[in-house]
Amino acid sequence: AMQVHYGPGMERMDLEGNATAGNVMIVRYDKGVTWIVMPQLHAYLELPNRIGDDIVAVAQSLALQPVGRERINGLATTKYRIDGKIKGFMWLGQKDIPVQIDGDVTVGEKAKPLPTHFEQSHIRIAPQDPALFEVPEGLSRIKLKDARWLGLMQQFLGGAEP
Repeated sequence: AMQVHYGPGMERMDLEGNATAGNVMIVRYDKGVTWIVMPQLHAYLELPNRIGDDIVAVAQSLALQPVGRERINGLATTKYRIDGKIKGFMWLGQKDIPVQIDGDVTVGEKAKPLPTHFEQSHIRIAPQDPALFEVPEGLSRIKLKDARWLGLMQQFLGGAEP
């Protein structure tokens, strides 16, 4: 579970639950950077541009064909058949916010399709504080120099093979 904030060219995911330690992922498509903020460690990681690029590539790969309208989690949505790196169905709500996705996701050249269910609820449309999309002051940057760690992070976050 997570709380998600969107702004033009920006996305922030506040991971919830004890196992996540309050970590946050901030993707700045507009700056070509992805940060993992780890408040309990008073630190953050800056990931390679390709993480955000992989997320954008998945979105841009999708061909959408409207197939009807449905209510999902109490929200009026348009249901689309999707084809591309995700094959299945997507329900978009107000301002084209994805409310639900059901299908098989393939990320990476040699990856096998993985069944995926994505659902957003409690959606509120409101102005976002720009500070939500920046690394908080006072945190130390952790530098991952070992290519194996970078590959592992990319595989974990993007589903792609290193």
